[in-house]
Amino acid sequence: MSDSPRSDPEVVRLGVVSYLNAMPLVHALEDRPGIEIVGAPPSGIADWLSSGRIDVGLVPVIELLRQPGLERVSDACVGSHGRVDSVLLLTRTPPECVMSCALDPHSRTSQVLVQIILRDHYGAHPRFEEADPETAWSRRTHDAVLVIGDRALRMAGLLEEAEVIDLGAAWAEMTGFPFVFAAWAARPGVLQRRPDLPALLEDARDRGLEAADAIAADCAVWGDLSAEEARVYLTDRIRYRLAAPDRAGLARFLELARPLVEGRGSEESCSTSG
Repeated sequence: MSDSPRSDPEVVRLGVVSYLNAMPLVHALEDRPGIEIVGAPPSGIADWLSSGRIDVGLVPVIELLRQPGLERVSDACVGSHGRVDSVLLLTRTPPECVMSCALDPHSRTSQVLVQIILRDHYGAHPRFEEADPETAWSRRTHDAVLVIGDRALRMAGLLEEAEVIDLGAAWAEMTGFPFVFAAWAARPGVLQRRPDLPALLEDARDRGLEAADAIAADCAVWGDLSAEEARVYLTDRIRYRLAAPDRAGLARFLELARPLVEGRGSEESCSTSG
């Protein structure tokens, strides 16, 4: 992966998160002619897409509201139906009693999701602020912390005093739908220039899933998970295809998220029935 400034204007730059769950989507794209892969946290990918530093990004789906000019590319995505293991709310109190929550700054989608779940599922109205989750937890500055990605996979088993709420499971319990965390999105005009991108990204996803065991084995070498833990995460927890239920879940999330993104209705519960 590269994080250098743009060099060849004819090359399509893809921004991807450096998380385990993204590996099946990009595993088969390395060294693909005409494609350059750039790595950053989810919020960084969104900012680079907005600024034009990249052409296509695996972005938190909240960016479909924050950047309405984006075009969703292909049915490849990162989602879950139920337990996801890598988007967690850690609390020291029952969730309905949470008064302050530290938000991991790396994913704006998960930030909005935890606000919706605490408000609509648990009836809590805490104070939210961005903070490093490990620091906030160790210093006891908040009742709860949102932690995402590979760090969530590491932290959950280390915190005996925490009540761990898996936000993928909480969303499914609340709505009956899968949840889509990230999807490929392009700046306006990119698909006109590269109409092959949807098929290319879907083929890469399919080939990456075929290589899930090899990706998991690599993870065991450089990560904190065993090969079996990584395999279960990639094959049993994460959904990589936008099927009809996933599209319905995405539409429901964007409906509930819109008032929060636009600064409206943060104190009123929304209907979340399926």
